[in-house]
Amino acid sequence: MLYGTLVLPERRLGHVIMLIVVLFAAAMPVMHMRGAHYGEIAKQPCPSCT
Repeated sequence: MLYGTLVLPERRLGHVIMLIVVLFAAAMPVMHMRGAHYGEIAKQPCPSCT
């Protein structure tokens, strides 16, 4: 990522590298939340509340 922004800031390759990094960064929350069952976790009783 730093190579694209610092070494190639005004070149097409630098823009392509930054675009790829941005797409991965935007997809990161989706990838992390796909497998989790947040609804089931929220319905479980609190173990420290009893």
